[in-house]
Amino acid sequence: MVRGVKFFTYIAAGLLLILSLAVTSCELGLFDTVKKEVEDYYADLAGSPKIVVKKGIWDVPDGSKLDIGLAEPGGIAKTVILTIENPGTGDLSLTGSPRVNLDNFTDYDILSLPPSVISPGQNAIFTLEFAPQGLGDRPTQVIIANDASPDGSYTFTLNGRGATFGPEIEVRQGASTVIADSDTFDAGGTAPNTTLSTIFTISNIGTPGSILNISSVAITGSGTFTLPLPVTANLGEGVSTDFTVDFSPTLKTDIPYSGAITIDHDSVDILIPKPFGFTISAGVLYSDIYLKKGATDLPDGTGSYPFGSFMADGNNEEASDYVTFTIENLGTANLTVSNIWLSGTDPSDFDRSGSSTATVQPSGTTTFSIRFDPLTVGTGSKKATVNIANNDPENSKSTYTFDVTGTATKAPKIYFSQYDKLGVPLYRANLNGSNMEKLGGSFVYAGQVALDPANERIYVATAKGIFEVTYAGKITLLIKATGVAGVALDLTNGFIYWTENTATYGGRVGVAELASPTPKYVVDMGPGFRHIALDTVGELIYAAHEAGVILVYGYDGTPTGPGKIDAPGVYGLALDLANSLIYYTSYNYGVIYRVSTGGGTPEKLVGDTKGVAAIALDLKDGRVYWSNIGDGTIKRALIIKPEYEILKTERMRYFGIALDFVP
Repeated sequence: MVRGVKFFTYIAAGLLLILSLAVTSCELGLFDTVKKEVEDYYADLAGSPKIVVKKGIWDVPDGSKLDIGLAEPGGIAKTVILTIENPGTGDLSLTGSPRVNLDNFTDYDILSLPPSVISPGQNAIFTLEFAPQGLGDRPTQVIIANDASPDGSYTFTLNGRGATFGPEIEVRQGASTVIADSDTFDAGGTAPNTTLSTIFTISNIGTPGSILNISSVAITGSGTFTLPLPVTANLGEGVSTDFTVDFSPTLKTDIPYSGAITIDHDSVDILIPKPFGFTISAGVLYSDIYLKKGATDLPDGTGSYPFGSFMADGNNEEASDYVTFTIENLGTANLTVSNIWLSGTDPSDFDRSGSSTATVQPSGTTTFSIRFDPLTVGTGSKKATVNIANNDPENSKSTYTFDVTGTATKAPKIYFSQYDKLGVPLYRANLNGSNMEKLGGSFVYAGQVALDPANERIYVATAKGIFEVTYAGKITLLIKATGVAGVALDLTNGFIYWTENTATYGGRVGVAELASPTPKYVVDMGPGFRHIALDTVGELIYAAHEAGVILVYGYDGTPTGPGKIDAPGVYGLALDLANSLIYYTSYNYGVIYRVSTGGGTPEKLVGDTKGVAAIALDLKDGRVYWSNIGDGTIKRALIIKPEYEILKTERMRYFGIALDFVP
């Protein structure tokens, strides 16, 4: 017998050694299984206890879960009898206090305990009671501390379920949302003057053969909730019925509505109150459009935004900047903007930029822009209505409107003549050369041009004399003379001055009253006069001469001041008396110069090509304008910047020019 024991001992030891060496190549589960068999073998040799728990004939393994069925809350408790067996070879000691313990004494109780020691091959019973205090799964852990389990305790889970016997009510919305008593169900929302219908389902989930009686369904609270149809029903087990709650708001509000629903029933579930009740809530979904410019409100129908004054130049040169307007959605549903357009008396004088459609979320914004660009000929007040089509449920705001206004002023113009023997008309254009208009007439060898903007008169020097032309195009020969080159006006005193060159009389400077144009000549000298300019405050005449000088006379023809100023190639003249400067063109050299009214060295400003003739100043914007008969252009440049831009390129023989800034 001893030899047999030793033999098996050697065999087991050998197996353990082999398994230990091979553990890296064997699966851990296989190793553990074999190891346990070996340990069990040694335990049997030493007289060790074992523990097994059963319910009836079925094992309840350590760490397992046992379903013990149903019991009714408040009803008859369910008794559970379990058996502890000791199939080992030594005494099994139950070491816990109590010998069987639970972690849920709310739904379970211990009715009897096993003895503290169970002999080998013997068993003992213990009894538990399941008395659920609620519905659904009610689990507990059973813990049996002992000296046989490797970790010192044998633990498993019992799971009983609390259930009713008889009819039981369940309320659902949709397939998955179960509504408990006193719950609040959020039905969502709908727009004013529409209806949101919510369907609820009542079911009998009681035991087979039961009948659930629904005697009434009612709703109280806000009048916006209604039950379209009365509800009564007798529901067999597994049978359902539906009822509908309608939500029909009429006003826009951010405050949600609620209603209390009560269902009279005869469910046997003691945990479900009678009547069953819950709250339904819903909100009003609406868009609410509002307009702003920055922080300034623009109410529907009464809002107005003033752009101020801008020149009606016939194009986009003098338009305002785009002004951004903000559409706000103060509502609780998406605002849909379907169109934005301009209407009213002067829509063509305003220009919209940005998308005309948008979807704006609650508390969100979108923008569009408008600028004032008076294109129409007429000046004065301009007005247009901005229309925004949208889905705001208020009828008055489904097309939101506000006004935009502006004042169109007269655009500055440049007037110009042409030097041609065939006779050509006068023209005018915007200062940038756009919107060119023909004023009419047929002027032979037209020279310098002078303006009386207040009376809308143009005076043109020509080979046949001086013509007066109204802005409307009426032409009158004011002074008959030969070879008139330059013309200038003293509007303060009502006089017109001019230069002329004739074979008979030579070069002369003439003067006449505008109201009674009888010529009088104050200067007589050799031919060669070109353009002329006046200092009406100092009563001085500045006359360009082909000898390359600017001659200075008093109104009576007496040389004064410097008498003459060196200006090589001088042709056209323009005065900046505030700064005591003369701007002039050098025809032969193709250069724009300026020089002091007291004389001195000329300063070169802009280089062009040969043929520069007439000159005019826009001192407000710091620009100089000139014509070039050589290349047939009109050009301008900033006084402080030598680069120029070409305004007219039709290659006409542009000669005289004058600027009109009167609004």
